[in-house]
Amino acid sequence: MVTYSNVLGMPFFADLDGASRRIGILHGPWPDQTKHVRSVRGFLDGVIAISSQQMELAARLLPELAAERVAFLPNPSGHDGFETQQPPLQDRPLVVGYCGRVQREQKRVERLPKLVDELNRAGVSYRFELLGSGPGLAGLRRQFAGNPNVVLHDRRQGEEYWQVLRNWDVLVFVSDYEGVPISLIEGLSVGVIPLFPRIGSGVDAYVTRVKPDLLYPPGDLTAAARALQSLARLSEAELAALRRRCGEIVQPHLGECDLAAMSAFVRRIRDLPQISCAAFPPRPFYWSDHCPFGLLRRLWPAGFWRGNLAPTNR
Repeated sequence: MVTYSNVLGMPFFADLDGASRRIGILHGPWPDQTKHVRSVRGFLDGVIAISSQQMELAARLLPELAAERVAFLPNPSGHDGFETQQPPLQDRPLVVGYCGRVQREQKRVERLPKLVDELNRAGVSYRFELLGSGPGLAGLRRQFAGNPNVVLHDRRQGEEYWQVLRNWDVLVFVSDYEGVPISLIEGLSVGVIPLFPRIGSGVDAYVTRVKPDLLYPPGDLTAAARALQSLARLSEAELAALRRRCGEIVQPHLGECDLAAMSAFVRRIRDLPQISCAAFPPRPFYWSDHCPFGLLRRLWPAGFWRGNLAPTNR
């Protein structure tokens, strides 16, 4: 049995993997995901996905998969139970954090200075912290230099990571697209309230359950700052209620949830009949094994080699 993360590489490697069952793990979304998932029809025996949105996409694009062949894979929180230890907000700033890859593609971290500017303009008492590393970090260091309300932690691991995360009130995202980020699940597990763009990701349902107006229009940092300003004005009882909702939402993600779900799904697919292709045409010698992928992409962006490796028993 072989699993393919985001079904990447499957059209190229499926005739080599020797598998009696193939499982796709959908973490998406990403640009061109629909086209890519549709291209693996006939290659799969099942799909396990990190959100209901990704499960629905698999069911729509891969209709050969019956409902029992599509399942939910919860991202792990890293905790066996829910905890929250944020001190009262009275007489201290609202601590807003970003956690993840520090890059422009997908994460759009160049929007973070605009968010800080909007918080200043709104007169919010805040501290903004960034936890992570990536190619955009140097630029953010320059832009935030001299701002006493901004702390850049770079990357942290182990208990150092959790100590930073536990001190946050809000975890903010400014992404163009997401699946269900593990950092969001980890934040929920320690009572950090999410603020997320309404980008049609698997996160929308989570955030709406905490507080509907914590989903803001994509790219609208003024609206994001207003949502943070609204949170800063809540009473301690109201903030505690939001954190309890975080704890309720994260329950399916506690403990070894992902291992249990994956193990059960693998056993289920093993016991079902194989429906993935087992016969393939011969591999075109040059195009499949010797031509660099970069050249193939330029010559045949529509996927010439995929057509040549299509299964013969669809």
